[in-house]
Amino acid sequence: MVKEKMRFSVWCVFCLLAQGSLPAQTNTVVPPFRILSIALQNQRASISINSATGSVYTLQTSDVLQTYWTDLTNRPGNGAALSFDMPLNDSRIFYRVAGLPANRLTLVPSSPLLSPGETSLPDATAGRAYAKDVSPAATGNPPYDLQFSGSTPDGISAALINNHSSNAVLRLSSTGTNLVAGQRRQLTVTVTDATGSNYSHSYDLRVIPPPPALLTTQITLKTGAAARVALAVTNGTPPLNWTVISGDLPAGIAFSPTGALSGTPTEDASELNEDGLYTNVFQVADSFTDRVTGKTVPRVSCGTITTLVRLSYYRNLILNRPNGPAFGGICVGCHGPTFPPDFTSGSALSLMYISAGTGGQCNGTYTYVVPSDPFNSLLYEKITSPPCGAQMPQGGPYFNYIVTQRVWRWINELTGADND
Repeated sequence: MVKEKMRFSVWCVFCLLAQGSLPAQTNTVVPPFRILSIALQNQRASISINSATGSVYTLQTSDVLQTYWTDLTNRPGNGAALSFDMPLNDSRIFYRVAGLPANRLTLVPSSPLLSPGETSLPDATAGRAYAKDVSPAATGNPPYDLQFSGSTPDGISAALINNHSSNAVLRLSSTGTNLVAGQRRQLTVTVTDATGSNYSHSYDLRVIPPPPALLTTQITLKTGAAARVALAVTNGTPPLNWTVISGDLPAGIAFSPTGALSGTPTEDASELNEDGLYTNVFQVADSFTDRVTGKTVPRVSCGTITTLVRLSYYRNLILNRPNGPAFGGICVGCHGPTFPPDFTSGSALSLMYISAGTGGQCNGTYTYVVPSDPFNSLLYEKITSPPCGAQMPQGGPYFNYIVTQRVWRWINELTGADND
């Protein structure tokens, strides 16, 4: 009785389907199909139907008619006869074939395309981590089987994740180490879905140099000293183009789009805010070329540079300047070639490492100017808190804090190579 009922059920359900009684489950109509043959032998059934391209046919089973149906197998339509073969099971007494529109099986990403037809994957950057997935588009019928062939650039691994599931992906990844700028590789990815449909697509992946990065963080200039400083940069695709994004440059200094500061800083430049410090944000853009469009797509980075404009002994301390000691007008009456220090010289060499000698109240254990050491320089001590003799200028008026701080700053910035 069970076999007879099973046989009748198979015939009955397939006849209903052949008459088109099964409604389409999407907005697209499946072309009508009919039963070509049914054969029952040795507890197996073989069913043949005609098919149409663009449709998917699924053999289903159930233990109760007009209830939940379980998919057994899928076949993509090809315009010819399709056959289904299955063992009969006493617990599954109803069978049917359902036809649905076939979704187009594709992979993502699918663009942008290079001229040979490969999809250009996002560039990997040497020294930087990389991650990109290639996966079936949502239009397929899961589960998906992914396979790939070809190769990836050195340092980039390719791994199948969650394969044979609805979340199957090919994951390309790298920690950034061992990536070699200029390498380029191709690989082909193939996906097969539950209907047996398959799709293959080729991908192209290259490794590019990192974008430009500014290396210079600090610059030191000096009043009256001609300068040309090329900002240091690493990476990037030349030619590079530079721009000052924010901050004023020192008076007398210009900036070139090629990345060079040049000119001669003025007295005002070093006296600004009594510290001579400038903070600028510079931008550097390279000439990176997009390989898909062929257009230049600059990669940009910014960096902050602090510039110090040092004081000049002759221009900022000897000459009469706002908040300056004006040594050339105040001290030359007493201090000249015969009595150190010699303020008539105008050269820092007349003070640097010069001993106080024995002609005054301070003995030879004191040195007038020790570069980078104001508190062990007798010049600074004599205008603030002298360890010997009277405070200078002789008899006053004495210098205020702003003036003495300029002297302190000049000595602190002084190097043994200075002569003015």
